[in-house]
Amino acid sequence: MIDYSLENPIFAQQSQGPRAWDAPHRFLVWGWAPVPNRYGPKLLRPFLRELNVTYLVEARTGFPFSVVNDEGFLIGRPNQRRFPPYFNVNLMFEKKFRFFRYLWAWRFGFNNVTARDNPNVVITI
Repeated sequence: MIDYSLENPIFAQQSQGPRAWDAPHRFLVWGWAPVPNRYGPKLLRPFLRELNVTYLVEARTGFPFSVVNDEGFLIGRPNQRRFPPYFNVNLMFEKKFRFFRYLWAWRFGFNNVTARDNPNVVITI
């Protein structure tokens, strides 16, 4: 769907098409699990206690976009083309510990482990 406004002058008939957030084939899964400390080396077992691993995996088709010419006229149907498919894996670790009678946690993680691009903007020049 194209937003017709003064700030976005696209000259074409208003017609139906996929919405800008449309991703018909989407797979999303996330979860967490404690890291078992009984399998690690004895030296690392105190560190592995209260350690959790969290993950998020997303795979989807690309979002739709429209093509316009230099004058701003729509070419083809609205949102006729799609960006390339997207795949992403996020991996996080959390270590809980007690300090001054409070439960604290250190978190660190890796976003987009696969280093895949997520194209979501068309730059018309």
